[in-house]
Amino acid sequence: MRNEKIHYLFFFAVLVTITAANHPTFSMGAQYTAKATIRVLPYADKDPLKVETPPINAEVQKRFQKMMAKLITQQSTLRELLMRDRIRETEWFRNFGRTGSVLPEEIDIEKGIQSSLRDLNQNLKATVETDSDLIIISMTGSSKEEAALIANEAADLFVRKRGEQEAGIIRDKIKVIRESKMSLQNELTNIQNNLDNLRVKSGFTDLSEENFPHPARVRLNRLQRTYDDCILEIEQLKAEVQILKKETRKDSDTKELHNAQRKLEIQQNRLEQLHRMLDEAETVKKQFDLAKIHYENLITQLKEKEQLLQKVDLQIQRLTLMINDPTTAKVQIVEQASIPLEADELPKVPEN
Repeated sequence: MRNEKIHYLFFFAVLVTITAANHPTFSMGAQYTAKATIRVLPYADKDPLKVETPPINAEVQKRFQKMMAKLITQQSTLRELLMRDRIRETEWFRNFGRTGSVLPEEIDIEKGIQSSLRDLNQNLKATVETDSDLIIISMTGSSKEEAALIANEAADLFVRKRGEQEAGIIRDKIKVIRESKMSLQNELTNIQNNLDNLRVKSGFTDLSEENFPHPARVRLNRLQRTYDDCILEIEQLKAEVQILKKETRKDSDTKELHNAQRKLEIQQNRLEQLHRMLDEAETVKKQFDLAKIHYENLITQLKEKEQLLQKVDLQIQRLTLMINDPTTAKVQIVEQASIPLEADELPKVPEN
C-alpha cells in the first residue's frame, strides 16, 4: 500500500512538472473566476420612430442568445481579444510569451498568442442563463485582478464588435437606399420634363383643370348650345315661311314673307358657319382630351414616385437613427466583472 502511494506521488509530481513546463502560468495555488454579465436584446430591429416593440418569438430569441454566446468564444473573437493593448500588458499574456532568455522582458508575441489562445479556450467561458436574457462571461486565472480585466475586455470587445458589425450592415443598407433615391430623383426629373414638353407640344398650358374647365371644353359646349339654338330658330322660320306662303294675298303680305325668307337665309348661313366652328372646336377638344390623358398618366407616375421618395427618406432617417442607437448591437453590458474576493473551491480528492 505504501509503495502504491509513493508511485502515485511520483506520477503526480511528474505530471505537475510537465504541465508547468508547457503552461508558464500553471499554478497549484489559488484560482480566481471573475464574471461579467451582458444582456442579449431582442433579435428583431426596433423602429426608432415608433414606440411599440415588434413581437418576439421566445424560441427564436433563445437560439439567438445561444448564438451570441458562441460568437464570444469563437477563435476569431479570441484572437481580436489578444490584440488589445490591455491584454498584451498583463502578466498572464507576458508569461506565455517569455522566451527563457536571460532578459526577463524579452517576449515572443507569436508564442504568447498561441499559448494564451489555448488558455482562453480552456478558461474563458460564455454561459447562457436558462431563464433570462443574460450571458455570463467568466475568466479563471491565478491573478484575480487580471481575471477580472480579461473578462471585462472580452465583454467590451464583443459588444463593440457587434455594434460595429450592425452599424456596418446599416451603412450598407443606407448606401443602397441612397442609390435608389438618386434613381427616383432622376425619374422625377424626367417626368417633370415630359410634363413641360407635353404643354409645349400640345399648346395647352393648363391641363390640370383644378379650379375651372379648360377653355377648349367651355368653347365647345358654348358652340354646341348656340348651334342647337340656331337649328331650332331655323325650324321656326321655315314653319313661318310656309304659313306666309299660304296666306300671301297683298303686297304687304309679300313683304312680310320676303323678310321671313331673308331671316331664314341669314340663319342658314349662320348655321353653316357655326358648323365649321363646331368642327374646329371638336378637333381642339379631342387634342385636349388626348393631352389630358397623357397628362393624368404622368401626374399619377409623379405622385407615385413622390410618395416612394418620401418612404425612402423616412427609411434613411430610421436607419441613420439606428446607427447611433445602443440597442442596435443587440447586446449590452449589464455588469462589469469585479475582482473576486475569494478563490475558487478546489475539487476534493476522494479518500481511499
